[in-house]
Amino acid sequence: MPTTQKLKKLLSHNYRANIVIEENEGRPKVLIILDANSGTMFWAVENAMFSFKDEDDNMWSTVPDSLIINNEKHHPQVGHSITGPDGETCIFSTEETILGMAACYFEKHIDIFYGFDLCMNMHTFQEKINGKTYTYELLERGFKSALYEKIDRYISSN
Repeated sequence: MPTTQKLKKLLSHNYRANIVIEENEGRPKVLIILDANSGTMFWAVENAMFSFKDEDDNMWSTVPDSLIINNEKHHPQVGHSITGPDGETCIFSTEETILGMAACYFEKHIDIFYGFDLCMNMHTFQEKINGKTYTYELLERGFKSALYEKIDRYISSN
């Protein structure tokens, strides 16, 4: 699948509240997907340069033509790594690998209940038979649309 389709798929999901997606409309166009809980982040610049940083501050980036660190010009290649003046190490990889890492991480945060209000009730019943008490528990689960306020019915499954 081409990288633009993979990127569109990554953006098409409805994520849980801890996932923040920001995009600017200016130049250069920058897209950021951030997990506010762990600090894990994916960003794309002009859909050409991709970077991924995990919760342990490991960072991967696509290979730029060149970069300057401490007034030294570097020409990294896939598989190389460079440590910046802040001590952070960046490993250079392919677009497909970085998009794959981002997709693998963020798909765990897709909100499968997006658009639904959930309702759960536990009912406990007791009965006595021949002096012995039996207890039964019934979990009632229901859901309704959260997008249409006029729908006030729950569909339940037991």
